[in-house]
Amino acid sequence: MHLLAVSCDQRSASVAVRERLHWSAGEIPAALGALCRDSIQEVAMLCTCNRTDVYLSAADPAVAVNRVLQQFSEYSGLAYDELEGLVRVTIGAEESCRHLCRVAAGMESEVLGETQVLNQVKEAYLLATRVGTVGKLLHGLFHQTLRCARRVHAETGLAAAPVSVGSAAVDTAKAVLGPLDGVTVAVLGAGEMAETVVRRLHESGCARLFVINRSPERAAELAARHGGETRPPQELGTVLGQVDVVITSTAARQPVLRPSDIPVGRRLLVMDIAVPRNVDPAVGDLPGVSLRNIDDLEEVALHGRSQRLEALRAAEVIVAEAVADFHAWWIALGVTPAIRTLREHFNAVAEAELERSLQSMGDADPRQRRAMRRLAHAMVHQLLNEPLARLRELAETPHGHDAVRALVEVFGLHWEGATESSEAREGTAHS
Repeated sequence: MHLLAVSCDQRSASVAVRERLHWSAGEIPAALGALCRDSIQEVAMLCTCNRTDVYLSAADPAVAVNRVLQQFSEYSGLAYDELEGLVRVTIGAEESCRHLCRVAAGMESEVLGETQVLNQVKEAYLLATRVGTVGKLLHGLFHQTLRCARRVHAETGLAAAPVSVGSAAVDTAKAVLGPLDGVTVAVLGAGEMAETVVRRLHESGCARLFVINRSPERAAELAARHGGETRPPQELGTVLGQVDVVITSTAARQPVLRPSDIPVGRRLLVMDIAVPRNVDPAVGDLPGVSLRNIDDLEEVALHGRSQRLEALRAAEVIVAEAVADFHAWWIALGVTPAIRTLREHFNAVAEAELERSLQSMGDADPRQRRAMRRLAHAMVHQLLNEPLARLRELAETPHGHDAVRALVEVFGLHWEGATESSEAREGTAHS
């Protein structure tokens, strides 16, 4: 089996493409079920505002990538050939682990070091586990990744503010308008991203803050925590006549803010940080309206990146350690059963020969019997000790699976999953 990742993110595709490849949480189980069949044995999907990643274990990487791209094409309506140029494919145990570790630690995020993505990776793993499309290989990959990301957050300064797209949006508003102490803001949405936005706006001292959401209870809870006010969605037009800034972050699949919603002549900074986008792009053509989307946060993202280069280097060291640990675990999946089976084989041969010898001796003293048994097994241990140590070393080389396969064939070893383990080592050779 091979591990691989197929990724479409902010570096490879625009927000207009990414929003068409954004599965909602309710749609992901069916997508996982459609992918996990035939040569694809395990699959998990990560969808955030900046990326759609699919992680798989498969017998044939080319077949797996083809199936993912076909599903992307069917879901988005984009041509297969167009998608080929918009995705990045990572094949191999080590490189797949490195990629997911960097994603979970916020090292691949538009805002370097954002922390929200770690929880999103965890939720993607838990969802795929509940659906039943995660097995031993992806369990190992995600467990190692989550440990690595937590270490990066705890041991480096990579997660220093701004640590999310939401906080970067507020910083962008400050860069455009200056201090927010005289500014009135409306936030559309009440999810995790909106929570960050509202908190940062409150900390920035904005003059007045409205929270609008289709769930009045959630809107009221969020507003109460951060000194805001709530308004029902049907009063959006009235609110837009009072505010200077609108920040949208809802889970809606269609625009919630259109040109007809904006009062004529109103000067507004509109920031759409949702994927799929919440604001009709035509809003940006209105006189006096400045529209920014998630891809327009690049300036803030680059500033944060330059401030945290030293922390990034420390994070890279932690990722390298995690990848090495995962590689050792991956190798052990193949070599450990072979070593255990070889020891059992030799001990069985020694035990059989010992029994024949003891029978020829007649009524041997029990102490002699025990001594001979200890001697037989000690000889097996001594004979195998150095070759097996060498086998472990060879298994960690690029073609280590050849050594394991030779051992299996020479001694005629068999155990459950032996063929799959041998194929899995071949996947490592391509990483």
